[in-house]
Amino acid sequence: MSHFPPVQTHISKGDNSKVYEYTGLFGDNVVGAYTPIKQTNWGAIIELPTDEAYTILDRMIIYISCLLVGGVLISAFVGSQVAKFLISPISRLTIAMDKMKSGQQSELIEQATDRTDESNKQQTAPMKSAC
Repeated sequence: MSHFPPVQTHISKGDNSKVYEYTGLFGDNVVGAYTPIKQTNWGAIIELPTDEAYTILDRMIIYISCLLVGGVLISAFVGSQVAKFLISPISRLTIAMDKMKSGQQSELIEQATDRTDESNKQQTAPMKSAC
């Protein structure tokens, strides 16, 4: 058996704890490991086709990629909602100030926000311009 190329590969490398990729006994690409059997002149070679050996790794790559894409999409959605939540009162206040600037001072300025203030009290009645 020592004349077969896979066996020669393992014996010639000399490192018994390594796993190698090579062409197996039947011409397939395999992942193999060799270990000598103590107190004999024998050794054991374990081979597994590379497709089988890397199937779990391929599945894990697909799974992690899906999680990564999902996480990015969820983060983008949450980020846009938080930005909208923070910007909407400022935007409404800017529109109200533009109305006042254009001379519509008698109009009521609608509430800038429907949220509660720092003291946890609701906003009071709409404000009138001071002019």
